[in-house]
Amino acid sequence: MPITKALGLRVIGRDGTDLIFSAPLAPNINHKGTAFAGSLNATATLAGWGTIWLLLREHG
Repeated sequence: MPITKALGLRVIGRDGTDLIFSAPLAPNINHKGTAFAGSLNATATLAGWGTIWLLLREHG
């Protein structure tokens, strides 16, 4: 997905039903020097979608 490249999002691993993601702060920073809410939202959405996709794939 194109947004994952812009976010610098990487899948680090999987622990049971959890996906472990990493996203660097630098490309996701806002004017206050903290993580941009849109980046956090996109990361959480992709993690949730990825978890559901993996579970559906495993359980048919």
